Amino acid sequence: GHCWRFVAIRVLQLIWIHLSVGQHYILAFVFSLIVASLVSHVFWDMKSSDLKSKAELIFVHLPFSLLHAYLVFLLVLSAFKAFGVDKAEHPAGIITQILVSIALVTLALTRMRYAFHSDKGNIASAVVIALDLAGVFACQNKPDTIHWDAFVSFLVILVVVLKAIY
Repeated sequence: GHCWRFVAIRVLQLIWIHLSVGQHYILAFVFSLIVASLVSHVFWDMKSSDLKSKAELIFVHLPFSLLHAYLVFLLVLSAFKAFGVDKAEHPAGIITQILVSIALVTLALTRMRYAFHSDKGNIASAVVIALDLAGVFACQNKPDTIHWDAFVSFLVILVVVLKAIY
């Protein structure tokens, strides 16, 4: 019974993207919440079900795990786009810096927990968030707090992934 949800996720995701491109950021954020909720529901359903084959792991569970992590990151990004300020016009204030730092650390801690959730930890999801955080580190040079918080969060997830693998 996941088929209809995959279609719903895709349609809602397209609406979200359309709203973002049209600069309707608050509505886009609302749709990002709906998409993230639906994706999380499917993700946890899939995690709780037993795998029937390696093909199911590779072609269903793994791509969905990657999508789940990426959409969680985009949800956070969408929130800041909807309710934050444009850094080209207004530098990030202390409140924004604190909120972004909390968001980055929360992403890192959540993925650490996912990586060690069980003997079937979600390492792929942790890698996606690590790469997203590396992107934040590379692109967000000012203010320094956000830049370096992203880097530290990236390193923490990288260490966790390496520990989970070895």
